[in-house]
Amino acid sequence: MLYDSMYFVSGLGCLTGLYMYIKAQNHFLTMLLSIELFMINSLVLFIFQSGFLSSLLFSFFFIVMAVCEGVIGLSIGIKLIRLFSSEYVYSLNLY
Repeated sequence: MLYDSMYFVSGLGCLTGLYMYIKAQNHFLTMLLSIELFMINSLVLFIFQSGFLSSLLFSFFFIVMAVCEGVIGLSIGIKLIRLFSSEYVYSLNLY
């Protein structure tokens, strides 16, 4: 019963992350947060699916990659805000 509710909460978190990404494509920082939400919830789903200790190395690698992705995204976001004074994606004129 506990595992079913954890699957439900993690799956709902993944869907919420995807929904936030689709709906907030004009704000860069909101897009990064929604990607992080999806990554963390998919990690929790993977840990529950594979057994808690059987894939500890892969889980550690997954966390490291998620942190690296977050750091790179935040540094790009800070650079965009400093250059264009906004994190609104459509005001960047990247075409």
